[in-house]
Amino acid sequence: MTALLALVIALAGVDTGDLVAWARAPDADPIRLARALARADLPILSTATLTETLVLKRTDPVIVAAALDLYPLSLRGQPPVDHVFAGLAAQPTTGLSPRHAALRAFLIGQALLVDGQAVAALRHLARVAPGSPAYAPARYLMGVAHVTPPLDDLKAAATHLREAIVEAESSPQAPRGVVREARRLALLGLARLSFEVGNNEVALYYDQQLPRGAPERVEANFEAAWAHLLRGDMQRTLGAVYGARSPDQPHPLQSELHLLAGAALVGLCQVEHARAELDALKRDHTAHLPALVAAVAALDAGAKPRTLLGAAGGLPEAARAALQADPRVARALAAEAALTVELARVEAIAADAAVDLSALGRRGVALLSRDGARVHAAVRAAANDLIATWTRLDEAADALLVDLLEAEGETLEAAIRGRDDGGPARAGEVTVLGEDWQRWAVDTVWWPDELGTYRSTLPNRCAKGAE
Repeated sequence: MTALLALVIALAGVDTGDLVAWARAPDADPIRLARALARADLPILSTATLTETLVLKRTDPVIVAAALDLYPLSLRGQPPVDHVFAGLAAQPTTGLSPRHAALRAFLIGQALLVDGQAVAALRHLARVAPGSPAYAPARYLMGVAHVTPPLDDLKAAATHLREAIVEAESSPQAPRGVVREARRLALLGLARLSFEVGNNEVALYYDQQLPRGAPERVEANFEAAWAHLLRGDMQRTLGAVYGARSPDQPHPLQSELHLLAGAALVGLCQVEHARAELDALKRDHTAHLPALVAAVAALDAGAKPRTLLGAAGGLPEAARAALQADPRVARALAAEAALTVELARVEAIAADAAVDLSALGRRGVALLSRDGARVHAAVRAAANDLIATWTRLDEAADALLVDLLEAEGETLEAAIRGRDDGGPARAGEVTVLGEDWQRWAVDTVWWPDELGTYRSTLPNRCAKGAE
């Protein structure tokens, strides 16, 4: 074994011994192979082996149970939901314990939901009983199913999302990552449902329950910005926009954040900054609509997604960044890259141990082809969605410009009458901030308040009579 590979394996705590032993004396036990792959830090190949086992050995309850014990559960696409599980829906669970039957029902229900079969998905997800590690995730997915056509039952959806939260907070299974994930996603789902029915206060309440460092926090800030805007709280709208513009985890729809910030700044009669936001929206985003349309046409003509997303792909930087930030594209690209790394590691292990792992290599190449198709589909879907979003934002920005012109007129009249509340921001002004303060492009500061949201010090420059 090369010194470098040996060092990497030692530092990672990886054990390739079982995989080498399997290669020297292969057998028909898929569980042994899946365990060996997992210990060798090859989780994608291990999960693929377990998936194949659950399908091909579906009538053998002993092997199915063993595969289910090893199978990773996820709600965010790691591992990707395998559509093949939908085909197990008609297969009985004879011989499986209630625990294993629940895990199997979760995988089938999740696959059916991804396939758009919400009603069928509900039947399987409802079989997951309390106490199962899959119960909270299953209740979350049931909530998602109820907001999916043809059901569209928001009340039932809210009930299941609350059940997911209660289970995640009270169950001994709560330390499992997928259970914590279900709680966070259920909170975000309840916030969205509340926003959907116009209850912005409740939407903000659920947004605030998300931990500050949660992956869903930036999405909650984005949704909170809309809720604050509709409530007429322009200060907190801007604060939430700031949270969604976090450089560590920026929201994919930076274009829509320009519109939100512009609308809030118009409401505060901060006309210079409002115009800057709307100008940035058009200059950096909606002006590139023709390039996005051309990109979709190129994909349909056989262009490679990674080439299109590269610097030489012809797309403007803002369009590339928006596509790469789309969660579907990011997950698909990450999965493809991770599998490529695993295949390289398989080759290295085979060479260093002088064993034949070509069968694993062939399986990996087949999976890589599937992942490539997923990347293509994800980029195409994201591009089409971005075209629709930017078209909508372009129309909304034009309408907002009318309000901006009115605000500029009111500001000018107030200044003429000597009633202007404040002068323009001083260029180059430096503000010294404490540890909990953060600076933004607009001449103002935000800080987290006692509720965990962001507040702004940006003054309202509207005429006093219009406040």
